[in-house]
This record gives sequence, structure tokens and C-alpha cells, in this order.
Amino acid sequence: MVIDSAGAVNLQGIPHVGLRELPDAVWRDGRSVAFHPESDSDAQAALEALHAARGVHVLVDESAFWVDSARGRGGVLERVARSARHYGMTLAMTSQYIGSDVSQQVMACAPEMAVFRSRSPRALRVLEDRYGLDQAQVAALENDTYMGGR
Repeated sequence: MVIDSAGAVNLQGIPHVGLRELPDAVWRDGRSVAFHPESDSDAQAALEALHAARGVHVLVDESAFWVDSARGRGGVLERVARSARHYGMTLAMTSQYIGSDVSQQVMACAPEMAVFRSRSPRALRVLEDRYGLDQAQVAALENDTYMGGR
């Protein structure tokens, strides 16, 4: 299941369902679907349902929409991140700005990450200081390639 936070063009090929259809599509039918929350309450409802899920693979695209403390959001996604492995859930999140968008509580739950090219001095410093990744290597990555980090 994909939480399509921003209505991304690159996720349009995945069948999208509404909030009411989401539980049946994912848990009853076992379909791979995307959900685009129209409001904070939609995202909250979907994330609360995910928190109770077992054996689901979830990608939260543009996770900063739901974990950015400056926006007053994140409680539910942080709980999901902390307990995902207890429920057999695979949780993956994308973010443009690791140094500011994603809280330390969420990052502490992420034993692995895929790092795509970044040229932001702040992001490169964070990746080097916190994760030991070489700034020059991260900045030199080709489009659609990544390197692992822990």
C-alpha cells in the first residue's frame, strides 16, 4: 500500500482507492493500492488503520507531510514507525530533507535507508555526521540510483 501524500505523478500508475475502500482493498482483497489523503483527518484514519494492520507493506511517499513536527503532525506515523516490526509491517518512507523533515524518533526506528543524490549542504552534513556517508559520493549519485545507509 502507498500513502500518496502529494498526489505524485510517478504514482499515478498504481490504482488509487478512497478511504472507505482502503481496508477491504488491502486486507480483504490483498491488492496493491495507493491512497491520497485529502485532509489531515483522512491521513490520520488511514495511519490508524495501518497501525492495527499485520503483514502489510507500506510506502509513505513524502513522509514529511505526516512526520514534520513543525506542521504539528506526526503522532500517528511515529507510533506506526515504532511498532511496525511488532505487527509484521514493512514500512518505508520517502523524504526530501532528512535533516529537518523527519523526526529523530522516526529515524531511530529506521535501521536501513536508501539515499538518493542530494546536493543540499545541510542534508549532506547530516548524512555524513549521523550516518557516516561520504558527502562526495552522495552528491555524485546518478538519477534513480541510491546507496545504502544505516
